[in-house]
Amino acid sequence: MKLRIFNYLTIGMLFILVLLDVIICTNFICKNDYQLKDFGIAFSIVSSSIGILFVALTYFFNRESNERTQIEKYFTYLNSDINDASFKGQKGVDAYLLFDLKNSENNIILDNLNLVLSSFETYLNLIDNNKLVSKSFKKFSATRLHLLFYSKVLWPLNETIIKHGHDFITKMHDDSKITIPKFARLGIRCIQYLKENGLAQNSNFKDEIIKSLKELISHDRKAQK
Repeated sequence: MKLRIFNYLTIGMLFILVLLDVIICTNFICKNDYQLKDFGIAFSIVSSSIGILFVALTYFFNRESNERTQIEKYFTYLNSDINDASFKGQKGVDAYLLFDLKNSENNIILDNLNLVLSSFETYLNLIDNNKLVSKSFKKFSATRLHLLFYSKVLWPLNETIIKHGHDFITKMHDDSKITIPKFARLGIRCIQYLKENGLAQNSNFKDEIIKSLKELISHDRKAQK
């Protein structure tokens, strides 16, 4: 909100400055007698105004460009977090595909998943709350993140989490009480977003996935009571 007010004030000041230039130059033209210093004054005012306008516009364009660059990095960061997953000698998506909540090994991959989920949610919020970039760029960036999460996190992990998530939460792993319900909420959000934007087909299969994820959230709430 403060940044938006600052932008409006700056634009307003620039408009007033341009208006004053027009008034001064008009008054100068209408004078009957000219002195050399009058030309110097008029030229100084106009050139100074142009300089201020150029600096202001450059500042805003640079701010927007920097924000766009930063947002583009979110995709790289999230992809890197996913690729850091490791399980039984496999990395990234292969590790997620191999992972089984019922395994007897250390469930360190859930720590990676918690990082991925938190990053995905945080990046989406940062994009949504950004006031400098255009709506079309925000939508483009959010869509890329949703597609990345959908293809490299949700589908590789949804089967084992849906099948064994409830028992795992209640009996085996305390931190999963945070991680697994968050996976379910973000999974539902991701599928619905892609369906609404025509990037995922409506199907009974996806409806069943959403239903199962909602049931997982419901089980978690009951377990907390």
